[in-house]
Amino acid sequence: MTEADQATLRLRAAGFLISVLGGFLVALGSLLPWAEVDFGGIATTVGIDLGDGLITLVAGAVMVISVLAMRVGKTGRARRGLGVVVIAGGLAAVSIGVGTLLANKDKFALPAVEVKLEQVAQQTGLPLERLKEQLAEQLEVIEVQPGIYVVIAGGAIGIIGGLLSMKWASRWKGSEPAG
Repeated sequence: MTEADQATLRLRAAGFLISVLGGFLVALGSLLPWAEVDFGGIATTVGIDLGDGLITLVAGAVMVISVLAMRVGKTGRARRGLGVVVIAGGLAAVSIGVGTLLANKDKFALPAVEVKLEQVAQQTGLPLERLKEQLAEQLEVIEVQPGIYVVIAGGAIGIIGGLLSMKWASRWKGSEPAG
């Protein structure tokens, strides 16, 4: 095996591992808490409580599936196309994560607060809208939790892995084993 062949194999392994890690982190971060709200009681919003978190969960899964599919692709063109999908998933995760962080913090704290308020409304018999008004006056702290940062980091890692995988796919010669 020539030095060039060994370099191509190392590139294939690095692209695969880094892409899978990125996709896994994006999906994992989507399942972790993104925000915690203290309003006399703690309420936590998990990524998948939001539409954004559901999108990043799907993006992470698509990244992993795409990099696995690259290994069985029959042509360099198909493999490069799947590399683009991995990169697009990473870009989506980074964009959504950063966008959510920059948006009004209330956006990603609300689902957890809504659940708590519904519980309080049932227990006290007070109207839900009245409780929301009172909450707006009493809201103390919204803290960003690690899940959103895991999504962003996973997206960035996935982009790097996708680029490495595309580089490998462009070097691929039809005689190489698919795996």
